[in-house]
Amino acid sequence: SLQFSCQEAVLQPQKAADEACNIFRGEWVPDPDAPYYTNNTCSVIHEHYDCMKYGKPDLGFVQWRWRPDSCDLPRLDPARFLSSMRGKTLAFIGDSLARNHMNSLICLLTRVAEPTTSWPSSEHTVYHYGGGYNFTVLSFWAPFLVQNELVDADGPAHTGLWNLYLDEPDAVWAPHVPAFDYAVVSASSWFYRPSMLYEAGRLVGCHHCLLPNVTDLTLRYALRMATRAALRAVVGGGGGGGVTAVLRTVSPSQYEGGEWNKDGNCVRTRPYRRGEKTLQGVELDFHTLQVNFLIFLH
Repeated sequence: SLQFSCQEAVLQPQKAADEACNIFRGEWVPDPDAPYYTNNTCSVIHEHYDCMKYGKPDLGFVQWRWRPDSCDLPRLDPARFLSSMRGKTLAFIGDSLARNHMNSLICLLTRVAEPTTSWPSSEHTVYHYGGGYNFTVLSFWAPFLVQNELVDADGPAHTGLWNLYLDEPDAVWAPHVPAFDYAVVSASSWFYRPSMLYEAGRLVGCHHCLLPNVTDLTLRYALRMATRAALRAVVGGGGGGGVTAVLRTVSPSQYEGGEWNKDGNCVRTRPYRRGEKTLQGVELDFHTLQVNFLIFLH
């Protein structure tokens, strides 16, 4: 099945009887009990993610929690989560957003259990919780979701030129799908890079390749087709019980005043308030096509 899902035994919103709760509509509110982990308490957070080291004045920027409009969403209980996921496998597939989500989950669970870690490859990390839990978290670095190769390290925009095989799920993760019980799929940012687009082994167009006689199908087409291939592989390739898949829609850039690698900054110390920022341009297009996928496949 393809859905937004959480384990009711772990996160059960408090609401009135027979009243549905949309946990995705709400606002960020101050949380004096946060943070629940830091770089000092969780080893999976890499040094370059240490915001205090790189200029944040204090921990106020993480002392927030999400509060849905129509119910109260309690804190994740790591012990109950591990118990409810006993014998299960959860996979995170995608770019740095997927990796950040995985890191956050591992850090939350570290309060009650430490996993054993292994690296079958540089793009595949395994975290296993024994001690009666037999719960496994898999992390796959697959920023395009599909098979890809870098064919020019510079490229027309100095960010590389890639071949993307839009109907071939990335071999980094696709062979492992039968072991999944849950999969979180996240990808969008890497599709800004110029790319040559292939389907059925044939060049069908490109995104910003600036080559004569090659149709520019745009990055929207590339993301749409790659997402379709990935979700079909996840939902159709699971074990006997099927895979519950969660598609994480585009996350707006946190950089303001410019691009991440130029003159942009990341000095914000609080989340956006409701209505303070709206999706626009390509980010809005990405969000729309991802939501439409959920509606179509549900």
